[in-house]
Amino acid sequence: MRPPRDLSRFVRANLRGRAAIKPAPKAARAVSKLVAALGVDAAGGPAFAEIAARWPEIVGDKVAKMCAPLRLTGRGRGGTLHVAVRGAGAVFVEAESARILERLNLFCGGSVARRLAITRAPARAASGPVRRAGLTPSETLALDAGLADVEHPRLKAALKRLGRGALLERE
Repeated sequence: MRPPRDLSRFVRANLRGRAAIKPAPKAARAVSKLVAALGVDAAGGPAFAEIAARWPEIVGDKVAKMCAPLRLTGRGRGGTLHVAVRGAGAVFVEAESARILERLNLFCGGSVARRLAITRAPARAASGPVRRAGLTPSETLALDAGLADVEHPRLKAALKRLGRGALLERE
């Protein structure tokens, strides 16, 4: 087979697969990785990692206990802040969205986010209190002593579960 005059068309038609040499990465991607390591994004504001780390300072403790930032998209044109919110806190966070965005933009020094997207999911930073694994031996003895007069076995078991739960929640 004789190659035609237009060699590039011949190569594209007859050779398949990956290029022999991987192209160089885009300069913007390389610079953004270097700048992100400094804690600043390419637009000059704080990187998302710093926003996530200082979230309670930005929005306040009450809101920070209910939600956590997931990501920030579309920063160049006034982006969207995505937050994960636990349960019924989504209604409160939606009502406070204007204040949250105002405080975020004040912290970042510009119009970083115009919209707040709420995702109902367990928030990473908003975990509940740590519960103990079980009762101490003295608490178990006190609970058994208090239930000694109850004769019905199913009622006694239910009251014991209730007492164990109440003692574990007390802390």
